Amino acid sequence: KTEIKDLDQLVEKKLAESKALYPNPDAFEAALKGSGLTVAEMTRNARKSIVINSFIEQRFAAKVEVSEADAQKFYQENQAKYFTRPENARASHILVKVDEKMKPEEKEKAKQKAEALLKRVQGGEDFAAVAKTESGCPSATVGGDLGTFGRGQMVPPFEKAVFDLKPGEISPVVESQFGFHIIKLVEKHEAGKVSYDEAKGKIFEYLKAEKIRQAVTSFVDELKSKAKITRS
Repeated sequence: KTEIKDLDQLVEKKLAESKALYPNPDAFEAALKGSGLTVAEMTRNARKSIVINSFIEQRFAAKVEVSEADAQKFYQENQAKYFTRPENARASHILVKVDEKMKPEEKEKAKQKAEALLKRVQGGEDFAAVAKTESGCPSATVGGDLGTFGRGQMVPPFEKAVFDLKPGEISPVVESQFGFHIIKLVEKHEAGKVSYDEAKGKIFEYLKAEKIRQAVTSFVDELKSKAKITRS
């Protein structure tokens, strides 16, 4: 009974967004077939999802409020569980790959190449540009950027080199089982607490979602208690 303006257009938009996730129509059809769904069933599911979400938004979400006091209370009670930040770093690297099948002289050549690349970046060449053209790691496509990681996520020689650096510094050539690395530390954060101001936005989102979930659950339970349900 919930009135939804332009429902058919919303369904079409949702289907178009699903199709856009695939490189071409054939790939979409193959995925659809693999899931055991027909286009008609997918359309019905999209319509049902939109109707349910619209009902929840109108009936519950629009009325839910989270106070500053609620958010602060949640933060204080869950600091150890959710709001401690482990030591972490963000780094980029250039990798000259080696493998177990390499002869000693081939491995030495790989090391020499890494030393030559190190001189280039130490001499002022752009680190990301050199990584894009020379690195043997998939991260080469993004200039060697490995993103943010904590201790225990990288192999020991690499990890030690990273956390020994200062932001902006470039390491000497570091050897691991993957090959020879040249590492640039982008930023590093010591372990510590996430402040309330940093966490505030996500806390409000979480508490609102919880209140909506509880309201929907209570509503469904009430409907069940009043309904005559038969099972065959």
